[in-house]
Amino acid sequence: MNAVRAWRHGAARAIVVDLAVLALIAGALAIGHPSRAVAATCTSSVGPGIPAPTSVPSGIEGFHASWYGQSGYPTLCPGERSTAVVAYYNSGTRGWVSGRLGEMAFLGTWGPLPGQDQPSMLGGDGTNGSPATGWPRFNRVAAQPADYVGPNQVAWFQFTIQAPQEPGIYRLYIRPLVEGANWMEDFGVFWQVTVKFPEPGPSPSPTPSPSPASGIDVAPTGRATLATGATRTYTVSLSGASVCVDLAFIDARVPRADGSLRDVERDTAGNVVGDERADLSSAAVFTLINGAPANSSFIECVGGGSSNSITFAISSFTVNAFVRPIVFRDSDTDRKLLVDPLDRPAEPTGIGGAVRFLPPSAPQGAQKVIVQSVAVDERIFVDVGQYFRWDDNDAFLYGGSTISRTQFEQVLSSGDSVSVSYRIDPTQTSTFDVTSDSGNTAPSMATVFGSFHGTGVMSDVRLTLTEPASNADGVMFAIARATVAGGPTSCGAGSGTYAQIATITVPIDADVTTFDDHDVGSGTFCYSVTPVVPLGTPPPSTFGPIVVIPQPPPTVFSPASLEARLVAMSGSATAFDAGDSFKIAFTEPVRVPANGAYIRVRDADGTIADFICGTNVACNTNDSSELLAGTSYAPGSVLTVVLTADLKIVGDGSVAGVQIGATVIGTAGIADANGRDWSLSSSNDVVINYPPAR
Repeated sequence: MNAVRAWRHGAARAIVVDLAVLALIAGALAIGHPSRAVAATCTSSVGPGIPAPTSVPSGIEGFHASWYGQSGYPTLCPGERSTAVVAYYNSGTRGWVSGRLGEMAFLGTWGPLPGQDQPSMLGGDGTNGSPATGWPRFNRVAAQPADYVGPNQVAWFQFTIQAPQEPGIYRLYIRPLVEGANWMEDFGVFWQVTVKFPEPGPSPSPTPSPSPASGIDVAPTGRATLATGATRTYTVSLSGASVCVDLAFIDARVPRADGSLRDVERDTAGNVVGDERADLSSAAVFTLINGAPANSSFIECVGGGSSNSITFAISSFTVNAFVRPIVFRDSDTDRKLLVDPLDRPAEPTGIGGAVRFLPPSAPQGAQKVIVQSVAVDERIFVDVGQYFRWDDNDAFLYGGSTISRTQFEQVLSSGDSVSVSYRIDPTQTSTFDVTSDSGNTAPSMATVFGSFHGTGVMSDVRLTLTEPASNADGVMFAIARATVAGGPTSCGAGSGTYAQIATITVPIDADVTTFDDHDVGSGTFCYSVTPVVPLGTPPPSTFGPIVVIPQPPPTVFSPASLEARLVAMSGSATAFDAGDSFKIAFTEPVRVPANGAYIRVRDADGTIADFICGTNVACNTNDSSELLAGTSYAPGSVLTVVLTADLKIVGDGSVAGVQIGATVIGTAGIADANGRDWSLSSSNDVVINYPPAR
């Protein structure tokens, strides 16, 4: 309701158009213009608008929306603002009513970036770390522009985005919803914002300060571009305890704006889980330490004693290496940098300025190259032994057909073949033609049916997609479904008529993601997944195993947990204490637990404790549909537990308290309306933990 109130009290209105006036689309798409130029040496631009599809569904029962075009992706100077526009067609049977909870349409933040209902560094209302750009809330990007948007009408949502100060490529994913009712269709809509360096070349930019304050200062902090084999010298000033420090490297794409680092180790299934240690880089080496020669990407225990200053030099022969040196006090002497649950340094750390190491510039003329690495933020790609720069003055093609610069940047990836007609003078036009696109390969697919959003009816289908590690980040895939007749045993292109139901991207730094197709119903089905490319014939699709849902769909026999995650922390970042809150989503609705019902857990050090409803926790279920981890769950199927007092310890472990990441080992009084108890053995998730690592 807060989002509705915020909109009704002062937000500007836009327009709604009927199908009869859709000829205005081309003009509306041009509205995404930058509001001002930051400086004469930095020029902004906006790519071409993306037109509406040729047809959209209509008359679907309930609240539904179909993407209907959007303005182009902007290239902005640091701190600059731009207006973005996206159109959604009301493809449902119910109208969207402004100011009425359960009927008013919004655009919400979505995954993979920044994540469902998460704040974005590209815009917000000034709360939860978001910039104040006029959004209705930090996680509500825009509200419906008119009092009423009826079925078969198109609403144009407008919102303001603001470029971060650090040059790079940023994305904002959005999804429409009716607040208080349900999320509508996810078409994978996102805004890509490129933040430029001031021209003609990079200027120093500050390195985000690590958290907590470290007493370790590394200079310089500005960014530099060097030839491979060249060196850069840094100076470290130490304060506080006279303890030696370790020297290492991290990928220069971090720290992120929130100070977090990369921690993306994966489990055997390919999911990012992390190991609570920052990912270090071996792409560069330290060549001098206080004047003494060195040749390693990790230097252990430098300084200490009476010395409070260290000087070191770094170099790299790795083409397109992009690194930052870090200096940290390794308190547990494991030669690794500990990070906290939010992936920020947990040991005193200083971070130096980023360096990119490049080979010589490519010569003028025509040649065919294979891309080795890409740096979109600097508009550079590297072949073996040479680099190429592109800018807005150049021509871009995909298989011989013209595409925009933004589209070129989306498809260009390692392994691609590119025909180049290169001009060193930036006022002249270079031509880049992607003739072979190796970074857009369809993922493999596994399928299973069940109850995945709390209805208790096993009529949902879950797709698990695993893309090749060689794929580019942010590849968009189209998911399609076909109803199959005749009892086939496998799926393929000829299995039926496939209709697209969604688009999806795999999160950055991951290779695995899932998609749930809800309320499919009885029948035999095939699914396909296809990379989305800007022009021409897309790469081959992959097909999942055949899915057969009986008639009628079966129901679950006992409630099982699908998702368990911490949603709020009050005191300690590592142990459960009063004020913490977690949610558990079930395959079907469960009763509100009575006082005395409990959840028994065991943590990693062996401590066993009870969460007891009415004694040390408050226990409630959702009265209406609720979103958790991107899935909308039916009323009654999400249990919320809020700690109000210390847990009851029933078995001591080696560490005091109950550490977050505890496994549920027993329950009593957590049951459905028929009295069937929570089945731990058939549950998908029984570990009460932080949200998954980025």
